[in-house]
Amino acid sequence: MDEKKKILIVDDAVEIIKSFSFILEKQGYQVNGISSSQEASIEIEKNFYPVVLLDIIMPGISGIELLQIIRKEHPSAQVVMITGSSKIKLATQSLEEGAFAYLTKPVKMEELKTTVEKAFENYSLVISEKKPADELEGKKDIVYTLLIVDYQGVVKNINKSTEVFLGHEKGELIGQSLDVILSEGFGVSYLHELLKKGKLDNCRMKFLNKNKEEIKVSFSGSVLKDENKKIVGLVGMLRRETGRL
Repeated sequence: MDEKKKILIVDDAVEIIKSFSFILEKQGYQVNGISSSQEASIEIEKNFYPVVLLDIIMPGISGIELLQIIRKEHPSAQVVMITGSSKIKLATQSLEEGAFAYLTKPVKMEELKTTVEKAFENYSLVISEKKPADELEGKKDIVYTLLIVDYQGVVKNINKSTEVFLGHEKGELIGQSLDVILSEGFGVSYLHELLKKGKLDNCRMKFLNKNKEEIKVSFSGSVLKDENKKIVGLVGMLRRETGRL
């Protein structure tokens, strides 16, 4: 099996494995699907997969625990966490534990294909540069971002990819208004309108980096909710855009 094309899918929902496998095999990938987290942990320790699609909420060993095993056994592997939940805690923990991306169900076909493609690109970058993944964030044209805010538009947390993308360290942004990182016309009220939609697809936005330079992006992803189901942020893919928005 060609290592560069190997994907492991771990999900206790067999229908998810079947649908993802069908889509990805048509793209030329070689897919192994496992519905038991216990079996998956054994497979992960025995064999290497450049890209792993991993359900977070599973009976037995959790997806977060499997992510930790993968990061320990195979640091260069790119792990995409997939879940039906939009809870902020899961997204935050996944990305802080080193997941490449975090997708919420239902996952659109194009979103899945793009994420897997970029995961393989990131894997190739990591092994060719022989550097930790977080040192290569600036070379990406697609960024998997975590942006947590309160309803007044105050930044509560971001992930490493977002730090590099904006040129700010986390400590410089936490407690600051979104106006610091969003261009004029794309402020708090605009973000509120986006959050109401639930799941966003190629939504155009303009960010400001640390030097106040405008960065045009399209965002695809999901809103995050706290334990009280209150909307508190965004998680998903930022793609740099050129031209007018």
